[in-house]
Amino acid sequence: MVTDFPSVNWNEALREFLFHVKASRADATLRFYDVRLRQLVQWADANRVSFADFGKRHLDRYLIDRRGAGIAPMTLRHDAVSAKAFFRWCQRKS
Repeated sequence: MVTDFPSVNWNEALREFLFHVKASRADATLRFYDVRLRQLVQWADANRVSFADFGKRHLDRYLIDRRGAGIAPMTLRHDAVSAKAFFRWCQRKS
């Protein structure tokens, strides 16, 4: 998904995205993305998935792991929507 960012790490990308959200969205939206995406970053770190290598198969595995942990379907949907918005923004900024 993000192969154009080989030198950017998860924390840098997330920080830049959250700056964008803070500048253009409501505080509640910022909190929504912050909570959801920090969980994704933690999962990626724990599974040794670099930001540059992250792809659709990793998103699928992340959501499967979350579902296996008993996360509700609506929360899983929010997780997926947040991740997709984040990566779409990253692609536009590459």
